[in-house]
Amino acid sequence: MAGTWVVVPAFDEAENLEVLVPRIVENVALIPGGGRVLVVDDGSRDSTPEVMARLVESIPTVGYDRSVRNQ
Repeated sequence: MAGTWVVVPAFDEAENLEVLVPRIVENVALIPGGGRVLVVDDGSRDSTPEVMARLVESIPTVGYDRSVRNQ
């Protein structure tokens, strides 16, 4: 897939991701060729998975990868 990828590491960042991810998406859209945002969750114990499920559902250029335990 062409375009720019922004990879965002996350650990217990639910509150921040709700604000950060849409802002990154807005800025990536300005790049010629567009791009995607991938949030990589390192075993968050807060509501990060639920927040990311909502964001992935509502923003087509957002992806999410989750590890079940912190490494």
